[in-house]
Amino acid sequence: MKLISQSDPKKCKTLPISAVNGFNIVSTNTTTIVSGTVTSLISSKDLLLNQYMPSTVDYVATLSIVETIRGALDAGYIIINLTPSIATINNNMNLVRVADGTSSILITLSSHRITKRADNSVYRVIGTTSSSFSSYNTGSLAQHCSNYIDSSILTATPVSAMPIFSTIDNSNAIYVRNTLCWANSADLTCISPWNNNTGTEKSGTLISPQHIIFANHFTYPNGTILRFVDNTNNVVNATLSTQAQVGSTDIQIGLLTTPILSTISYAKILPKTIANYLPSLSYNYTIPTLSTNQFKQAIVDDLAQLTMAAQFKVPQNSTRKSFYTNIISGDSGSPSFLIINNQLVLITCWTLASEGPSLIDNYDSINATMSALGGGYQLTDISLNSFNTY
Repeated sequence: MKLISQSDPKKCKTLPISAVNGFNIVSTNTTTIVSGTVTSLISSKDLLLNQYMPSTVDYVATLSIVETIRGALDAGYIIINLTPSIATINNNMNLVRVADGTSSILITLSSHRITKRADNSVYRVIGTTSSSFSSYNTGSLAQHCSNYIDSSILTATPVSAMPIFSTIDNSNAIYVRNTLCWANSADLTCISPWNNNTGTEKSGTLISPQHIIFANHFTYPNGTILRFVDNTNNVVNATLSTQAQVGSTDIQIGLLTTPILSTISYAKILPKTIANYLPSLSYNYTIPTLSTNQFKQAIVDDLAQLTMAAQFKVPQNSTRKSFYTNIISGDSGSPSFLIINNQLVLITCWTLASEGPSLIDNYDSINATMSALGGGYQLTDISLNSFNTY
């Protein structure tokens, strides 16, 4: 997220369509190692950590904005630091210690004059033993997912490697897959690039040969035609027959008139036991993901949470961040994936600017909705048998 200061009137982000007019500030405790000598590497579940002793450590926080109330809105946040003598705040919403004390940050939703305040204790500890992230352990799912994306973008150039298609001609239904796209080795055919209701907006993602998933607050009518494109650039049309909301969530499931049993794939889902494979996932230990938007770009986001809601943060790594862009109006319903063994594994579809509903928490309800709609299909789990459990 781009930081707004009093001297920088630009918006830090544009909210997605039917976004929210309320928000909360979430503070996540973080540490910054100022100095110290690495004495050893220690293993903790799927993490490999640098151990420092003695060390100087700053205890600070990372702030994130979580929207709470839906309503059509397009606005920016104004961020004002009330205590710059205690801590500064950078473009990634990280507090940086200046002196011990309490940091106070005001965040205002500019168009609605809604203001929230975040107070966080900031202090330094000298002569302690501390640790920092080194890498994910060999054989872990986190290592596999991180390595795939990090190695794919390492020598790529964002302007040429982010577009999923090198040619998009919606008028003539011509789509050519971009061989330079960093995610091109994965099967991206489950992502619909166009529909005859709103064009490139209101994305639909196949989760079975006959079911699609999208956002309940950004639906299209029954009878809508969606296009899918196979790996050899052939277009397959599908018609939405009926649809239903999953409980009271922002998840909408649609049934197509007939199954797509050709060269178009469907996204798999993480199993309900995923916590056994990603025990350290948090705002401190994130995993890069493939996210998409209405412009059919391959975006790199950092996944921080899978339950309650799938939540993301702006990548801290500079290479990943060069492949990141904000989710904006019209992106709602666009999917986000982990890439596991070159397969797309759906995490969520965007509801807000930094999160979407948890598919793990709604796994059984999604299957029940698919059954009620018909077609005879259920979600398909990705096999994680080759990865360590913890």
